[in-house]
Amino acid sequence: MRGVTRLRDSSGFSLVEVLVAALILIIGAGAAFSLIDSANRSVTFNSARVGATNLARELTEYARTTDYDLLQDAQVVDALREHDSIAGVLSGSSWTIERRGVTYAVATDVCTFDDPKDGLAATAPDNACPTAAPVADAPTEVNPDDFRRVTYTLSWNVRSRPGSMTQSALVVNPAGGLGPRIEEFTEPTAQITLDSVSWGGALPLRLRSTPAASVRWSADDGISAGDAGGGSTDWGFDWDLGTEFSDTGEWVRDGTYTVEAQAKDSRGVPGEGKLITVHVNRHAPATVTGFDAGYNPRTGLGGPKVVDMHWDLYDERDLQGYRVYRVLDGEQICPATGSVHKGLSCTDTDPPLLGSIYRVVAVDCVDLKATSCAAREGAPADQLVTTVAGTAPDAPTGLTAAVVDGKPTLSWTAPASVPKPIRFYRVYRDTGTGLDDRYDETLNPSYVDPKPGSTTAHKYWVTAVDEDFNESPASAPVVSPPLP
Repeated sequence: MRGVTRLRDSSGFSLVEVLVAALILIIGAGAAFSLIDSANRSVTFNSARVGATNLARELTEYARTTDYDLLQDAQVVDALREHDSIAGVLSGSSWTIERRGVTYAVATDVCTFDDPKDGLAATAPDNACPTAAPVADAPTEVNPDDFRRVTYTLSWNVRSRPGSMTQSALVVNPAGGLGPRIEEFTEPTAQITLDSVSWGGALPLRLRSTPAASVRWSADDGISAGDAGGGSTDWGFDWDLGTEFSDTGEWVRDGTYTVEAQAKDSRGVPGEGKLITVHVNRHAPATVTGFDAGYNPRTGLGGPKVVDMHWDLYDERDLQGYRVYRVLDGEQICPATGSVHKGLSCTDTDPPLLGSIYRVVAVDCVDLKATSCAAREGAPADQLVTTVAGTAPDAPTGLTAAVVDGKPTLSWTAPASVPKPIRFYRVYRDTGTGLDDRYDETLNPSYVDPKPGSTTAHKYWVTAVDEDFNESPASAPVVSPPLP
């Protein structure tokens, strides 16, 4: 019988083989876990650094909104911690803030930066930043406090790995100096109706500062200013409003004013000032000046015969507008209702046959601090006008139009015959020479249209108006060219 060869069955691994396989498995798994742990540590650390960057930016933004005078080493931490989101925990000199499970220790440093671009001060400020190189030809300045540089150093420890970062920001000085600031400058609760108003001492209106060498006050009328008396924290001054309607012009007109007080230290370095609003209202409006009126038959222009009126601007700040009346029948001409007219001219399109006295009054408010204006009329200016036509000037000639700097520009020749001096030239635009077509006025034989609109192609006429308001016939029309 031929022999048969059989493979021997393997009944299992030997102990040595099992141990070798287990060792290989453990080494591989250990390496994999080590890689995973290292990656997780890097992700955690990087997340902590991102959190530190975001926290530093948040601190910087809060520094920009903090009172500039509190950005000093001894005060900045307390000032920043007023904001609940970054209050954190303060233990002794250690300030910590927690973000997403990471505790950050925050250290601050503040110094004052003198910008060399506007010149360096002869005396450096306290706690100055490293001195910058001066800029050539820059003047010496009085105020060295241009910026405060706030520096944050954040440190943390994540999974036994320490980290730190530093971020700085320049905060611009909003007031211009390390100088003292105004703490109280009382705003009057009512309008001023007397010839002066006073601040200081035991008065209801007070002016107080942090310790200062001087306080300067000024109003925005361009003439009222001075140095306050007193010191070093309590000050006072009188604002003399002057004699009303003085011929010298050195008096304070009625209206709303902004008054500022600013303190300085012994070096003349200013601090943050304070503005208040003061309402001056001592009188009803005076007589409007320059009021003149005349009969205009508008020969050859079409439309009704009219009475034209002009007057000068009334120069008080509380002016609301004007009202024009026809005294003969008490009719209000401009405006037709009881409100106020804003312009400096008026036209009666239906004058009485024999004429009338015309009256213009300026209008202000009884109380400037009231929520609504109770109108108050001033002294009248009257002018008698009779409906007798005079001799009108000849029409202007040679009217031309061009476009200069995007605006229609007209020029013409003055009338050849002028019985009386020309008061002004009247410009009509587009639709004709009726009353509704009146567009503008000019004193000289030239004109630039200030509001051409979407096109520069407009049709224009010009007339001459003499000192009695007699108006000439219209010139030949001209059309300004459109823009290419």
